[in-house]
Amino acid sequence: MSRPWVGDVALAVVVLVAELGQPSVDLTEFVLTGDLTSPAVARNVRFLLIGVGAAGLMLLRRRHPVVVAGLVGVLYVVGAQAPAYDAPVSAMVIALYTVGRHTSGRIALAATAPALAAGWLLHEIALDGPPPAVVSFALMPAMPVAAGYVVRLRGELSERREQRVAEDAVREERRRIARELHDVIAHHVSVVGCTWASPGGRSGTRNRSARCAGATARPRASR
Repeated sequence: MSRPWVGDVALAVVVLVAELGQPSVDLTEFVLTGDLTSPAVARNVRFLLIGVGAAGLMLLRRRHPVVVAGLVGVLYVVGAQAPAYDAPVSAMVIALYTVGRHTSGRIALAATAPALAAGWLLHEIALDGPPPAVVSFALMPAMPVAAGYVVRLRGELSERREQRVAEDAVREERRRIARELHDVIAHHVSVVGCTWASPGGRSGTRNRSARCAGATARPRASR
């Protein structure tokens, strides 16, 4: 039996480890002193809250993909502010992929537009750079959505192909049953006709017996 929640929990753990396993996270000073006024401690606490929040949202991504993408986007914007870059990149990529994987094309397109705009504003894309680099960097937020949408289309095509094969098998079975019913009914009609036909003398009786024997043997031969 499929258990998607197991995969979501595992993914949440991976995101949490990826976000909190960076060398910049060090809460030793806060644990020892309990002081949140230190800039380093405040930055690490913010990083911790963003990582835990992004990982927790991964548990809801299948049921509410657009909402989760929006909330992760908010965490991304907060984390991308100076002086430290604490944006949950892995969670953002997964959330955008989920939008393409579990929503319709129109919803995925509508969700991609603000992601592109936010990426352009946050990262201040330099338009005077090499065109391929500018285009690839500008469209980077749309790539996870496109990947999820392609996977969704492949799944739908596979399901349609399996459904078509099943329907063809059902139609073939119905044709086979119809042929067998036709042969059986024709055989019984022939037997009834032979049984109720008038003898017309001995020669007629022999001819009728021969016809009935042929009618009885015909369905066996057709099998």
